Amino acid sequence: MIYIVRHGETQWNAEGRIQGRQDIALNDRGRKQIEDAAKELQGHVFDALITSPLSRAKESGDIFAKFVDAKQRVIDPRIIEREFGELDGVHFSEDARHRLYQEKVQGAESLEDVAQRMYDAIQEISETYTGDVLIVSHGSAITQLLKRIDPALRPVHIHLNNASVSLIEKVKGQLVVVEYNLNAAYLNGADGEDE
Repeated sequence: MIYIVRHGETQWNAEGRIQGRQDIALNDRGRKQIEDAAKELQGHVFDALITSPLSRAKESGDIFAKFVDAKQRVIDPRIIEREFGELDGVHFSEDARHRLYQEKVQGAESLEDVAQRMYDAIQEISETYTGDVLIVSHGSAITQLLKRIDPALRPVHIHLNNASVSLIEKVKGQLVVVEYNLNAAYLNGADGEDE
């Protein structure tokens, strides 16, 4: 099983600002969110703990590493957040949302490119490791991955909470979305689903 976690909250998340590849650190609430999620997975053995190179993902991975048993730590630039170009730092309004998903934005990575980059990375990861893998990435990048794997999700507005877990597995050679936007407590049988 591949566990894909969205990093914890940053100050820009709290302010409703588009981060993209700006290297914004976790805030105290974000650290607590990830610690709570990591405690739910305490003692779980992962073949690898893989993070984006941005500090909010790496720090989230560092927190997870205190609670889970990761045989290998990897930083993978392919699972970095989408480049939002001229919208970096802008407050997330309906206008910004429309522009992000309906128009070409100067300097922004296309949704198709994000989806393919993430899909290629996860496909390779699924072929490299036989056991469970824990990945820490970013909201838009994970969303486009989910939509690339499962075409039924393409028209759906997917919101991923900070520190939420999405589960992907390989079935007969194909990647399948099992669940998304789960509270980690749900993984231990609690009613923690957040969809």
